[in-house]
Amino acid sequence: MIFKVLLFSLKKSNMNKLSFKKIFARGCALAIPLCIVAYVIIKLVDAFEKIINPVATKLGIEKIFGEITLTVMALLLLMVLMFLLGLLMQFSIVAGFTKNLQDVILKFIPSLNHLKTMAAEKLDFDNTLNTWKPVLLFYENRYSPAFIIEENEHLITFFLTKGTSLNEGEILITDKNETVFLEITSKQMHQCSKQYGKGYLSLIKKMDVW
Repeated sequence: MIFKVLLFSLKKSNMNKLSFKKIFARGCALAIPLCIVAYVIIKLVDAFEKIINPVATKLGIEKIFGEITLTVMALLLLMVLMFLLGLLMQFSIVAGFTKNLQDVILKFIPSLNHLKTMAAEKLDFDNTLNTWKPVLLFYENRYSPAFIIEENEHLITFFLTKGTSLNEGEILITDKNETVFLEITSKQMHQCSKQYGKGYLSLIKKMDVW
């Protein structure tokens, strides 16, 4: 079953048109920075465990969560450290130093820039998505999950989602009077789209289009 789903996904994305070398190179470009980040996090957690261990032993809390107690504490400490570093980034001197450090690292590991760009694009899209109004649109005898992007007195702009991903689709700009739509929640859209459309029929029953 898993193999069939994977094969279907490959056909849908037209990956068969790409050469094996290009696919492998793209995989490496993503895998290398991910492995580096994972390696650094593991090393930091290991270092924090060694620092925490004497203190936790003295306080008698080294087994409060069982065998993973020190790991949990190390992760919490790492999260606190990241939060404090985020606060320090508010200062221009620290932000400038971070930018210079990133430039130096990217010279030695260019593939990290690929991961950074992907993360930034995903964050920008998620932030934008929260400002759009999710609806179930009826247009030209067809129902489509969509977002209302903007509207004026006569026209309205929709972003019609495509497939199971909410960041792929097409733009529709049309007369307001030619459309009928039902406002839904982002949670409903996410759930129905992830289930390949299952659940939309129950929402369509609430629409009065005939």
